[in-house]
Amino acid sequence: MATTEAALVDCIGVLEDVIRSRQDAASRHDPTPSDFFGIIVTLLGTGATEEKTGLMLQILAAVIPKTSSTLVRTYFKPVFQALGKIIQSTEENTLIEVCLTCLGLLLKEQDASDGFWNGLSALQATNTLLTFIDSEPRLRKAAFKALLAIAESHTKQRALAFRSYLGEFMQGVFQEATRTNYRRAHCAVVFLESALPLLPDTQFKKVVGQALRLQDCGIPRLTAAVYRMVDSFLQSPGLRLSAAGARSVTKQLAAHYPSTLDVETHCHYVSSLATSLVSLQEAAAPGHSDGNGNGVVDVELLQRSLALLQRSLASEFSQVHVAVAAAFKRVAFALLGEAQRQALQTWLASLPAEVT
Repeated sequence: MATTEAALVDCIGVLEDVIRSRQDAASRHDPTPSDFFGIIVTLLGTGATEEKTGLMLQILAAVIPKTSSTLVRTYFKPVFQALGKIIQSTEENTLIEVCLTCLGLLLKEQDASDGFWNGLSALQATNTLLTFIDSEPRLRKAAFKALLAIAESHTKQRALAFRSYLGEFMQGVFQEATRTNYRRAHCAVVFLESALPLLPDTQFKKVVGQALRLQDCGIPRLTAAVYRMVDSFLQSPGLRLSAAGARSVTKQLAAHYPSTLDVETHCHYVSSLATSLVSLQEAAAPGHSDGNGNGVVDVELLQRSLALLQRSLASEFSQVHVAVAAAFKRVAFALLGEAQRQALQTWLASLPAEVT
């Protein structure tokens, strides 16, 4: 369903004419975004062709953010139902894509309260987006973008219901993954590279733990994606991770050393482990030390993590050796306390001469 700019301009002109024809002579005005929203809502269920429906939905996507929040919230249910019917009745991906975009914008404008997001319509609309997280690329991208926008908005408002549901849903996807049925889990991991920092503190530890257990599926590319997700999460700009949260992630990584010899997997693992140690050190507030100038990375956890980095040096691949060297350098620069320096020296002394 190709849409030309001329066809879109013509559709806008037709809608403007309809809007003006419904205005009183005494109160004529240029059509507003709310006017376009209202007329499109009215026309969506009138049986227009897919081409015209697609044009109207493109306009709808443009006007929703500029429409009165009260109006968008009042008509949430009928608009969602109309979009749902279009998604179910068409095989045209371009039309489904714009429906997902509109649905995401519609949801983003709703009240962030638990009252709305725990309601049936909100859950059904959210699940409609989640249905497409493992669809073909353009639909998956549209669903990801919509879900991320809602999560970002709710994070700013410190609203929990949607973000908690998102975390619980992802855990469910991970629990269902098997060696022969892991695609959905892999797509969820890719999504969480961006979305994980937006989940509530009560969720991210559970999601990370469940994701690390995906290694049991025995799919190297899936395991590598999980380590990459954790690494991306820990390096997210503006992430405010508590010392307890950073320590939890570090311990989970230490407990899930790769069971594969895959190069990509080991490279992402050593990077994520180093990032977690750096994050743990940075999570220490000023004055949070043991009195000897040491940060929050306890020596035992540090030594265990360094031993795991050393273990990866046994790989026959030079890419892994380079990744370990980079990881060690990051850790060395971050951990400057006396106890940590001694731990590093002990580890260096334990390495084979050809390595040092």
